[in-house]
Amino acid sequence: MDDGLREAIALADTVAGGEAKRPLVIELMIDQARQLQGLVRQMRAQPQPDERMVRKWLKLANKFGRSAVPYLRPGGELRRRLESGELMEEEEWERLCGPPLPPAELRLLRP
Repeated sequence: MDDGLREAIALADTVAGGEAKRPLVIELMIDQARQLQGLVRQMRAQPQPDERMVRKWLKLANKFGRSAVPYLRPGGELRRRLESGELMEEEEWERLCGPPLPPAELRLLRP
């Protein structure tokens, strides 16, 4: 995405009073970070987790999260949490960005 899109998103967010709907591609990046963090939490709950895989999935989750950061409202808690790369519980995800994307929206992107 280019600077023009970033400016359009910021303008829409300002006009909507900070409640503008993010484009689907940004929602998908956030949703991927959320799902990968869920996988990391599940793996860590196992009796003997594979730490190499945990680090790999957490790194990938952080990459997705940080890819969405430039398109989020500055100063927002979701942006701050994604920038930090800290592992969040599902309740925190729910509070910060609502329910996960429904499978119907994901099907729209398949060829």
